[in-house]
Amino acid sequence: MKDLTKRSRLRLPQTAACPQTAQQTAVGNNGQKEPRQTEPEVDTVVAPKRAPKRRQALGRNRASPARLFKLNALLNDAQRNLIEQWGWGGMLKVMAKEMPASLSMWVLGCFDPIRSELAIPGRGSIPVNADSYTRVFGLRNEGRSVCYEMTTEAIAFFNVEYGIESGSAPDFTDWCRMIKDMNGASDMKFLRAYFAGVISCFISPSTFAPSPCVLPVPTQS
Repeated sequence: MKDLTKRSRLRLPQTAACPQTAQQTAVGNNGQKEPRQTEPEVDTVVAPKRAPKRRQALGRNRASPARLFKLNALLNDAQRNLIEQWGWGGMLKVMAKEMPASLSMWVLGCFDPIRSELAIPGRGSIPVNADSYTRVFGLRNEGRSVCYEMTTEAIAFFNVEYGIESGSAPDFTDWCRMIKDMNGASDMKFLRAYFAGVISCFISPSTFAPSPCVLPVPTQS
């Protein structure tokens, strides 16, 4: 019997030597100076440059506080006092310039349109109604009902009062410029213009221009 415990030696196949190595060995055996071994050429691979990260395009948020913040930045102390006297001081407390998209999507995901409330997981619910608006911003929920519709009388009054001749309301930037050009006046003309701007951009946001639907509201003051 063969001894199974004896390890057998495996004979590996002999491979041909590299031509450069063989030549250098032969030259070395002749007593001549061996040439310098050159490194094989390797193609250099340049990593492509990464394109700069682009900011993710988000949908336009009509209720963004940015426009209200811009409007409030134009006011002086006398104008702020007049706004507070009329019970709209809560609009002056909005200090955020933007609302993160992730927070907006989370709030929308919690909103129940049937019950008109925010259902916070594990924390209960928050009603979204006139009383909640009063509690947060201090706007009174009493008195005469607000006429939120288009009327020719209100539109004609605003066209004359604020010199609107184009037939269409100016955009929000021009509206703010008009308030700025009042040179700090704290009268009813300013207050109506401020109310129309706040309602259009924050309370009941429509477009980038004051909607004709909000025009009857200031004229009731």
